Amino acid sequence: MTKRLSHYQGTTAVPTGAPRSSENIPKALSTTAATIRSQITTIVDTFFETHDTDDAEEAFDAIPSRYHSRLIDALVSHAVESPNSRDAVLLESVFSRVVFTGACAPSAWEAGFVPTATTLCEIVMEKPSALVRFMRMFNAAGLDRDGDRAARVLLRIGQGW
Repeated sequence: MTKRLSHYQGTTAVPTGAPRSSENIPKALSTTAATIRSQITTIVDTFFETHDTDDAEEAFDAIPSRYHSRLIDALVSHAVESPNSRDAVLLESVFSRVVFTGACAPSAWEAGFVPTATTLCEIVMEKPSALVRFMRMFNAAGLDRDGDRAARVLLRIGQGW
């Protein structure tokens, strides 16, 4: 694939087939709000263009943890509204792997799902499959196993009405 994680930070691309290692991921990133928004937009656009689940997983290590909820929000909202149902399935895989590695805090998962949960009823009116997509990603993120967090997110469904 031509777009790699290093493009998220504007550094030199890692050649296709290059071994994945911490050397390929820049450690110091600028954390201005505009830079982070730009990086998240690039991550989301690249993932949904290439469907590279490894790069999407690595993105959680590439951006500061305080911005994980923004990344989750962007990924979930895109997948819920996407014309391609495969997007949610791929994210389900990414989220399961990120949960397994512990690269993202439970509070970030919760905060990342809340914006889409708040508007989900409106989305479902246009795309009935949105609820199933949302719940698959929600479960993959482990939120279904955390009663308090699950309740707080799911109670938001319909609040946008």
